[in-house]
Amino acid sequence: MNSNTQTPRLALLLLLVCCGACSSETAGDAGNAADALLADATTEAAPGGVCPTAPGPKMVWVPWPAGKGGGYCIDSTEVTQAQYAAFVAANVDPSTQSAKCAWNTAFAPDPECMQHLLGTPSPNLPQTCVDWCDSDAFCRWAGKRLCGGSGDKENDFNTSEWYNACSAGGTRLRPYGDDLKPYCNVRVSNGGQLVLLDVGSNPSCEGGSPGILNMLGNALEWTAECMAISGGESCWARGSNFRGNWPNEIDTKNPLDNPLCAEERKLTVPVFSGTHASLDGSVGFRCCANEVR
Repeated sequence: MNSNTQTPRLALLLLLVCCGACSSETAGDAGNAADALLADATTEAAPGGVCPTAPGPKMVWVPWPAGKGGGYCIDSTEVTQAQYAAFVAANVDPSTQSAKCAWNTAFAPDPECMQHLLGTPSPNLPQTCVDWCDSDAFCRWAGKRLCGGSGDKENDFNTSEWYNACSAGGTRLRPYGDDLKPYCNVRVSNGGQLVLLDVGSNPSCEGGSPGILNMLGNALEWTAECMAISGGESCWARGSNFRGNWPNEIDTKNPLDNPLCAEERKLTVPVFSGTHASLDGSVGFRCCANEVR
């Protein structure tokens, strides 16, 4: 994020269905699940592939659909505030960014955005209030990448790393199955406010591969699925977020209008305009990486 630039709030004309994650598990069960999933620098062995040891969330191996062969790795959760703070403390040289992020001279989360986050502060909350360039820089620093694909083929499980992982190779409408789990898409605080939830704290919201949590819900997630549009470039932020009014506004007559792995609408707002990028308190990220052979 450029500290000298007034960064606009992401007008969530990303036109994604907004929803978030909830915790219906006991505190003990949730804490144990989070501990198991949040260990940094962990190598994950799985049938067909091994994931690299790297900063950030534990990685999970995901197979490509049958016929394509092989696989790749994806973070088990969104990147947390504590994990992102370690990146900021590392004082990464901004010149290591991609060319389109050359304007970006600092990586700290937007302070005004962070001040408006609701709920109890926690180092295990997803890191939001960062733009695409900040997220991309973290993944590069960790030896990973933002999950890739094509901005105009976001629902192709043969090319979209995020969609393939969420939908189990196109076999599910949602990561945990076809039926909507409302408690995976809302988090209500004691004050009745919708807020972010600690990553990994609801193990029932797992999928599309074992060990991956909250592909739908909690925070939207920046991806490297980008495309040129008039006035700049747009990149998908996927996965729905906590700011919807779920489950009170679940559309029972049109269930496919509820949160899905697939995106049904195109972006209309530029993420990049040459001097800044959009950010929002409901948008975070997770990273992908090549499998280790």
